[in-house]
Amino acid sequence: LRNFQSTGILYGVMAGIDLLFDNGKITMKGKQYLNEQLAAVYKKYPPKKISADVINRIPSQNVLGVLALNYSPEGLKELLKLTGMDGLANGFIEKSGYSIDEFIKANKGDLIVAVSDLVVNAREETIPGYNGGAPYKYTKTTPDVKVLFATSVNDKAAFDKLITTLSNEMGDQKNMAPGVTYQIDKNWFVAGNSADHITKFINGNGTKQPFTSKMVDQSFGMYMDFQKIMTGVQGSSTDSSDREALELSQKMWQDFLVTGGDFTNSTFSSYAEINMVDKGTNSLKQLNQYADKLSTIYKRKEEKRKRERAIDGSDAPDTDVIAPPSDKN
Repeated sequence: LRNFQSTGILYGVMAGIDLLFDNGKITMKGKQYLNEQLAAVYKKYPPKKISADVINRIPSQNVLGVLALNYSPEGLKELLKLTGMDGLANGFIEKSGYSIDEFIKANKGDLIVAVSDLVVNAREETIPGYNGGAPYKYTKTTPDVKVLFATSVNDKAAFDKLITTLSNEMGDQKNMAPGVTYQIDKNWFVAGNSADHITKFINGNGTKQPFTSKMVDQSFGMYMDFQKIMTGVQGSSTDSSDREALELSQKMWQDFLVTGGDFTNSTFSSYAEINMVDKGTNSLKQLNQYADKLSTIYKRKEEKRKRERAIDGSDAPDTDVIAPPSDKN
């Protein structure tokens, strides 16, 4: 099996998917055929393209994943009208002294979320001993990443009002994310858990990303680097089977990409690819081999657990059970 096609209809949008298993890669090509009303909105407010400058503002060479899109704020308003949600949306936000028109005025349409710089921190924890026994010590691992969110500003005064409104609505809940801060200038609103990353993004002191060329010229893009993620968590597990499974996965998976938003003749096109480390073997064959090896690893792990439970007596029958009384006197 190398190719699979499927079609379906949902909410007036007909979709088709073409799935291809090639050497070292799984690709999915999709088309969404819009009805006349939806198509009219997108023709009037066509999707904008992701800019390479926006992606390359990310101030890290160790990006695990990124989501980027460029939308039309005016088109968003028209979609709300088309679905009949504009009255509900306006009624909801007007209670806070804001409006959809002010949101449109505040935003330009660029949006990006980036996760980078994975570090696994380890610290020793101690559990008190049971019934006077010796305490048990173990190593606890906690992943730590840098998260950055940025959206382009069209009108700073309108955006300042949006931030003030959201802050007032959140009340005490705005303090529930310690370490998160933000900056805003006439072009960008940037928030995250690294003040240094925020400043560098605002100033344009980023790093040219190797995946930028794959995401530009589309209005939506999502990328994940499996190798960086797995390398980041390597060594965090003390279980030999888990380490073996991770090593197997590192030899299998490379990265993942989704793009979309190309609008032509009332049709949206989308594309996705999963890349593998081995470029010379068919991806479906690799999937079968990977599943078999992974199953073998965890079968051995379960067998080992059963042997250990048998040795320490946790699987032994309960010898304290009282026998039922005999019928004989």
